[in-house]
Amino acid sequence: MGERYHSLRFLTGKSQGSELVVTDPSELVVGRGGDAGLILLDGMVSRKHACFTLKDGGMRVEDMGSANGTFVNGQKLREPAELKAGDRILIGATILKLTCAVVYSGTEPTIDVSEDVLAPEPSDLSGDLADVGVANVLQTYGADGQDIFLDLRFDGVPGFVSVYRGRIWDCGLDSLPGAPPMKVLLRMFGASQGEYYVRPGGPPEARRVDYDIPALIVEAKRALDELDVLRQRLPDDGDSLVLARPLLASLLALDDVDLMVVQLSHNLGRIERILDQCRLTDTDTVRRLLGLIDRGYLRKG
Repeated sequence: MGERYHSLRFLTGKSQGSELVVTDPSELVVGRGGDAGLILLDGMVSRKHACFTLKDGGMRVEDMGSANGTFVNGQKLREPAELKAGDRILIGATILKLTCAVVYSGTEPTIDVSEDVLAPEPSDLSGDLADVGVANVLQTYGADGQDIFLDLRFDGVPGFVSVYRGRIWDCGLDSLPGAPPMKVLLRMFGASQGEYYVRPGGPPEARRVDYDIPALIVEAKRALDELDVLRQRLPDDGDSLVLARPLLASLLALDDVDLMVVQLSHNLGRIERILDQCRLTDTDTVRRLLGLIDRGYLRKG
């Protein structure tokens, strides 16, 4: 039978993927100073930045009057916060994720808190989207009115999101050239693989949108959940859609958007190409495709 420990997993920097296991009871001071229990050599980190306290199976974190603040799930701490498994803590450039680990009797913590290997360089604002996800990166680094430029890679395909004063002002994805910003962002939010790189931002060259990040995350979750349900009714990505023959339904009954989707289906055929080329979001495109299939305009090729 093993003891249960709390573990802080590094989601960014050179220590990405490492886990620091904290035993109960314990008090762990994080900072840039040599007397800190966990030293982060980062210009954004104060000498004594934050303190994790583990007692009676519960962990809390407290900001120690740092210059740049401590953030939990994108929210700046104003008072000590009780943590739960899965919470993400931003200290300087480092994101830590709280997990619950089981370390069996006789084993040692995976990393000793005094090891220098835990100190990321200030430039190491990067990580794996499989661990964090675009929504969590934006919520964490874009919190409290920060300015950031988020450089993304999805299977090697570049993309970016520009955040100014905590709001999204511009975005783009090379695989969707010229696509509307909401389509781009929802495609990014739905991606589970890739890498991200964060650097300081400022006023973008183009202000195409003005999105509040928390509200956008709520809308993205709703749209992606709906998309998952709708996609189950469509043929697979590799399948094609063609005009129904004979075409009995009247084209006069279609609005301009439906006609555009019919034309894309006729010209492109394959569902993934239709989704890429349509200017609607993927959710709205799939909803239109299903409606056209149900009304007898399109069928599986």
